[in-house]
Amino acid sequence: MDNLPRARIVHLSKWPNTDGYGFVLKDSKSKEYRIGAVEANLPAESAGIMENDILIEVNGRSTNDMAYADVVQLIKRMPDKVTLMVLQPYEKNVLVRRGIKLTSSTCPAQIIKGRRNRDDTTAMICRKMSDDTLSKSLLNCDSATATHLNKHRLDLLSSL
Repeated sequence: MDNLPRARIVHLSKWPNTDGYGFVLKDSKSKEYRIGAVEANLPAESAGIMENDILIEVNGRSTNDMAYADVVQLIKRMPDKVTLMVLQPYEKNVLVRRGIKLTSSTCPAQIIKGRRNRDDTTAMICRKMSDDTLSKSLLNCDSATATHLNKHRLDLLSSL
């Protein structure tokens, strides 16, 4: 099972001063509910919920054969938190072809605990960069190094 895709079991909490989790659930006649849109800078995006994710479980209950309204009510049942089990379509197809039952107890999964508050690090960096007209780079180096990097079009990867 090492090379199999893993479902994501995502624990979301509503953030202060927000109305929801930041995702739209698409209605489906086939009862395979998918995430239709994910709003930027809200809990779902920060926890890695992606557009087109298939919703397998809500709070440990399978959404298979549930009516859309029942799935929505299950998401809203606890006012400030929800646990979603999601897979991308290709991940689901691989697991189904291998005969793996899609439940949180039988499917390989990774657990993701979403943030409980907004993280303003990215916004702060963007603000600081827009305020500084001289330095638009997160890489600080002398002019000779900057010239060399630009001349050779070298890309540097960094994580904050």
